[in-house]
Amino acid sequence: MSTTDDPAAMPPLLKSGLLYLIFVAVIIIGVAPLSMWLVAPTSDTAPATPFPAPVPRTASVAVPGTSTTSTPAPPASAAGSDPAGGGPAAAVTPLATTTPPPAPATGCAAALTYLSTHAAPGFQSICPGYADGAQALTCFGHAPCAPDQRMIVIADPCPGAYMNEAHNSWVLLHNALGTPIPGGNTTIDPFGFCR
Repeated sequence: MSTTDDPAAMPPLLKSGLLYLIFVAVIIIGVAPLSMWLVAPTSDTAPATPFPAPVPRTASVAVPGTSTTSTPAPPASAAGSDPAGGGPAAAVTPLATTTPPPAPATGCAAALTYLSTHAAPGFQSICPGYADGAQALTCFGHAPCAPDQRMIVIADPCPGAYMNEAHNSWVLLHNALGTPIPGGNTTIDPFGFCR
């Protein structure tokens, strides 16, 4: 027999690598069913669910001029199924929606209305008025106020000006008499300035 009739011998490194891959594949194929058997629930235990049971929520909607209403979400069993097959249709209820408060208005009518409900008690509000060249001023017993006089003067009836002066009235009253400030902020002009 000649050496040309023999099939080419496989290199030993390639042969050992193929044997290793075959060995690993056999192990994986044999272990996969075993691991599924170990983690499968038995008949005496309830199957585990990945999510807790849905809890009915309420949705509330605030509508200006009306009271807030609450409506309980329908139970999941009464809602039917989602056509896409994703579970009960009532599993997601809308979150509460509220309308943001309106932006404060400009003008003396808006300023005087705001000051009547937000300024410290006993302050006289004047709009329009001269505020010593500023947008607005608040005084309590010092110039331009007379002794024991409390006054708020608005020269530029923009929201920042009259909101600042309402707050400043509480700060001046606190500094003079020790009364509490709503919110506790002792800063003067916390709302900035109008442009």
